Amino acid sequence: KKENYARLDSKELPELLRDYLSLVAQFNPGKPRAEWRVYPGSPWIAHHHLRPQDKLKLFEVHPTDARHLRREVQLLPRAEHIEVIQKNSFEAMPLLLPTPTRRALVLMDPSYELKSDYGQVVKTLEMALTRFPTATYALWYPVIGRTEAHAMVKKIKTLAQKTQRAWVQAELNVGSTPVAGTSARVAQGRSGTKLRASGMLVINPPYTLADQLKAALPVALKAMKEPVGADWRVEQGGQ
Repeated sequence: KKENYARLDSKELPELLRDYLSLVAQFNPGKPRAEWRVYPGSPWIAHHHLRPQDKLKLFEVHPTDARHLRREVQLLPRAEHIEVIQKNSFEAMPLLLPTPTRRALVLMDPSYELKSDYGQVVKTLEMALTRFPTATYALWYPVIGRTEAHAMVKKIKTLAQKTQRAWVQAELNVGSTPVAGTSARVAQGRSGTKLRASGMLVINPPYTLADQLKAALPVALKAMKEPVGADWRVEQGGQ
């Protein structure tokens, strides 16, 4: 909740949150945190961190969304370094690997609208790690009561172990607001239309990432949590 973040002293924030809030501030010039209305999506965050030699490739399969994204990207500085590709990233992304620079960050945030997406994520990462084992792969996923979601995370950890790749997993659950006269379990069920928890699984992470997340997530949770079921966790392996 932005009103809770507004009360936090920037000097007291962990490095990850301080850097993120500093970036968001650039999209809301001259406004205090409590009045922020603009939040950058992942393409804009990636663009912000581009070095002169870097290139950014964005995948969007839906024609209307791809046109909109391409139009917005053209307004950014160094737009010539950004390419919007109207293709299914599950099929197209591995074909671009390895990159000419031999270094890359691959962010995957599927919609998971289809159950088959979970299996596709595993297959795509398996192919990508074969083609380019040293790239950093960051996968977003929803934490929901679906067998496919749990199986996907387990399979990716096993894949990382087999390929001798380090990994970091982080999950954040902001909980739910209890309904008067109901149990916590019922209250959480009534908020089923809202995504209360999600996670990131990073293969070949920076060696400092796990510790940075352990410092940042409790502070983020304090600013966002509701009374019931709020928690966070960070795990790592292969290091």
